Amino acid sequence: MSPEQAALLALIAAALVQAIKIVWMGLLGQPKPPTVALQAIAFAISAVLAFFWTPLGELPVPAADPVAYALALLAAAGVVFLAASGIYVVLLEALLKGLDGALFGRKKVLAP
Repeated sequence: MSPEQAALLALIAAALVQAIKIVWMGLLGQPKPPTVALQAIAFAISAVLAFFWTPLGELPVPAADPVAYALALLAAAGVVFLAASGIYVVLLEALLKGLDGALFGRKKVLAP
């Protein structure tokens, strides 16, 4: 992952944390989303980012050789999801820490 991609990922994570805090927890008055929901959000975002950030190369013509095309699609999906796994770990950790108030090293302050 390049430094630009890491910076963009940090911005996305911070924006997502703030959106969840403002909309979900603030306006709707819901408690913190369950971990499964956060994992699904992190998975979807990491798969999309990995698709755009990973060079896939050329795919063969489907009509010429369908089996080669299917194998090329499977190989491309493997590469994308391998890249997405690293993005997923970073994004999920940022989401969990951010919703617990520790994204930037801050601790929760309990009201007296």
